[in-house]
Amino acid sequence: MSKKDLRAMVVDDEPLARDELVFLLTQLDVEVVAQAGDAPSALAALDEARPDVVFVDLRMPGPDGLALAESISRRCGDATVIVVSAHDDGAVRAYEAGVLDYLLKP
Repeated sequence: MSKKDLRAMVVDDEPLARDELVFLLTQLDVEVVAQAGDAPSALAALDEARPDVVFVDLRMPGPDGLALAESISRRCGDATVIVVSAHDDGAVRAYEAGVLDYLLKP
């Protein structure tokens, strides 16, 4: 699979952080097929968007990124989840929840 074929969803409650990640992904020729500001919106868009990878913020209002990662794994087992967070204290829990990677925001 080439980068051009990679379909991504970005989930972050901070619009500026979400926009920046979308911009960076598109610069890498990754197709961003959906964006959401919270877990319920992301789950609602998941079936139609069919992303290969979902970039998830760790701390969001409502269900957090780890709860979302677990829901994505149950509903769409072939989608990879990567946590993108400004906080480094959730990495162990994230890996236990089955995420592929844990990236720190600047």
